[in-house]
Amino acid sequence: MTTSTLNRVLVLSIVSAIAFSVMPSASAQGCSDRSLNGSFGYTVTGTIVQNSGPLVAGPFVAVGRIVFDGKGRVSTVRSLNDDGIVLQNDSGTGTYTMNSDCAGTFNITVGPPADQIELTLSIVLDDTDQVRGVVTTPNAVLAFEARQQLPIFS
Repeated sequence: MTTSTLNRVLVLSIVSAIAFSVMPSASAQGCSDRSLNGSFGYTVTGTIVQNSGPLVAGPFVAVGRIVFDGKGRVSTVRSLNDDGIVLQNDSGTGTYTMNSDCAGTFNITVGPPADQIELTLSIVLDDTDQVRGVVTTPNAVLAFEARQQLPIFS
């Protein structure tokens, strides 16, 4: 072999080794509660179908910050508009569970003390640190989208 051929073979071997070392393994571990960890900015949009407790039938939108602690607990602060009724700085807490397939559920109690409501969501954590979900509470057709917040440097 010539020196040029040996150099090509060596370079190809190195590139192949690097490529295989960064590929995900087929036996990579799935998700768990620890996989969903950190602060996320989120939006909830949709419709309340029928008056239900403090929820008023009509269009619904909310934005907020939600924190998953990696141990199955969640907290939020949000502002919302429920058919023209505005509520700001509404907070809530709850629990979540992630399955190995990166799908899961979370339950959260939100609203002022006199009008609290428990919401249940089915969620999916994708590989870009986004959470997508649907509210499964009766009389609500609501979609949930959250993106992980980046650290803020001052």
